[in-house]
Amino acid sequence: MTLTLSPKKVLRLLLVVIFMLFIANAASLTSRHGLGHRFDIGGGIFSLFNFDTESNIPSFYSALALVLACVLLGTIAAAQKKLAAPYLPWATLSVIFAFLSIDEIAALHERLIGTVRNILGAQGLFYFAWIIPYSIGLIILGIVYIRFLRALPKRTAILFVCSGSIFVLGAIGFEMLGGMRAEVHGTTGFIFALLYTAEESLEMLGIALFIYSLLEFIGEEHGRIEVSIASSKPHP
Repeated sequence: MTLTLSPKKVLRLLLVVIFMLFIANAASLTSRHGLGHRFDIGGGIFSLFNFDTESNIPSFYSALALVLACVLLGTIAAAQKKLAAPYLPWATLSVIFAFLSIDEIAALHERLIGTVRNILGAQGLFYFAWIIPYSIGLIILGIVYIRFLRALPKRTAILFVCSGSIFVLGAIGFEMLGGMRAEVHGTTGFIFALLYTAEESLEMLGIALFIYSLLEFIGEEHGRIEVSIASSKPHP
């Protein structure tokens, strides 16, 4: 059996899932801030869809999306290596996305907040102090990958930059705004909820667009995108 993947269909599917998660998160916020959890069956069902809660449905979706990006990057790296073309940048990105998927589930970055905040005295926009080391790493990565981006097909490079910008706007930009709000008003208010909703939504959209760009690149540079599923039964 061979399953052919269409980049546009995959993107549409991801966008539908993201929209459904957004609506579920909105219901969670309505239950928490508008109705005082009066309709939260079982005392916590809406927390399963809250964008600011770890180890729930949105976080698992985000981790799976990052894993998919990791697999696609690894697939491109393998194909590039087979063609004796540069593959290390793709392989490195695959490792980075593997780390990001683990971070999404285990919330590794949040464990840095207290330590970095104490060392640097971070406050205001840098109240969630994990932003500082991650931003430094992002800047270094951007500098190192300038030549890589220039070598890509123009459309792919534009999609990479757009998807990365959307992701960073959410992960770093709105996280900074959320930190500034949290330092003064805490993390339980409705404004903070709007900020983390924007943050997570942009992260999901950025990864969805990145996955689309990877699928499109594979299709354009390496032929049709197919997934073969082999039977476990021996053929006669």
